[in-house]
Amino acid sequence: ANGTIVLNQESKVLGHVVVLRIMDKEKKLAYIGYCHLQEPGLPVGTKVKEGEIIGKSGNSGSASSGPHLHMTASREIKGVFGPTSVKFDPIQFIKDNK
Repeated sequence: ANGTIVLNQESKVLGHVVVLRIMDKEKKLAYIGYCHLQEPGLPVGTKVKEGEIIGKSGNSGSASSGPHLHMTASREIKGVFGPTSVKFDPIQFIKDNK
């Protein structure tokens, strides 16, 4: 989705993490976290367009047992890193906002 990178950090558990802040169809903020990236993705403040590459899937972080992409969608940025009542299914979110 179109949005802005609002976080780019290293986590011991999730590895290289990039968070994209987007606006959904209802004009509500959402945060999409991309974790276990191969290397740090785009820097904070970068504006991205739908379809642009923001990072490459990898095997970083202690919770990774092989190359993959862990994607989390939440109404709060902290939802990327742990339990929150405002998480939702990222695939359904994408379908609903096309």
